[in-house]
Amino acid sequence: MSNSFWETRKKLSEIDKYAYPTIHGYAYCVGDEDARGERGFGGHVYHITFDDGLIIRTSNLYLNGMVPDELRESIPNNAHFSDIEELENCAIYEFKSSKLKLREVKANGKAE
Repeated sequence: MSNSFWETRKKLSEIDKYAYPTIHGYAYCVGDEDARGERGFGGHVYHITFDDGLIIRTSNLYLNGMVPDELRESIPNNAHFSDIEELENCAIYEFKSSKLKLREVKANGKAE
């Protein structure tokens, strides 16, 4: 991928880090849960925990690729795939609507 792709990706993740997680050196994009048609990774459900503790659930995750070594400092890891224990007593959010706003779907271990 070109440097312009990665520069754009960096700017987008600065604007909305929850839509653009970087996990173990791989860049992802979280799609809209209301989107119609094909879903990223075939619609498999993922839970992603960000460095600030916010957890999102998505069934529309896309892989952008491995961040080039020379850009790892400017596009650092900012999340990880959640462990089961992390999901027990917490709030979980997902992207809804075309504006990719977070919506709480689970609070204190109970589904909304």
